[in-house]
Amino acid sequence: MKKFYFYITIVVAMTSGASLSSGCASVDQTAVVLHARAPIPSSKQIKKLEGTLDFGDFNKVDLAQSSAFKGRSLKKSQIDRTTVESFWLEVVDPANGQDLAFLHSVSFFVSAPGLKRVLVGKGGPFSAGKKYALVSASKTDLTPWATADSMTFSADVIGVPPPQETIIKAEVRLIVDVNVEGLLTP
Repeated sequence: MKKFYFYITIVVAMTSGASLSSGCASVDQTAVVLHARAPIPSSKQIKKLEGTLDFGDFNKVDLAQSSAFKGRSLKKSQIDRTTVESFWLEVVDPANGQDLAFLHSVSFFVSAPGLKRVLVGKGGPFSAGKKYALVSASKTDLTPWATADSMTFSADVIGVPPPQETIIKAEVRLIVDVNVEGLLTP
């Protein structure tokens, strides 16, 4: 099985929805958006497109090291729930003439030391002419992975190699509910 590598840029976005109800402390919801690019070899380079897309530098994500957590002095122990809101795929190079139809299926997984690898998103086949597509995300509670020392996202693909080398961009949007009890002032 051949490995392909995603090159990662991490962007963190915050949405604050602090509210109090019934005298209980609220939960802030934080969106963590991860972007990655992966080169897909052409049909001249490989005969079959099947294997794991390895996210390279994204192999050990620690949410506690994100600016969202550091900027607000949050700890992973405050995570109440983490889910994948969405996965997007987009052909970014070549700019014209290539779509996602070469991918028959893509399956996104999360793993962490001591925890099993779990499916968190799946898509395909993709229609001819579509340069970008939303991948179906599961609503699995990823809290055990998000609170582990680190977690890894990877993608398994099956397809046919495109006629020319192609770069796809993936976007993974995590929603993290964080308990801020004791941090809010009445």
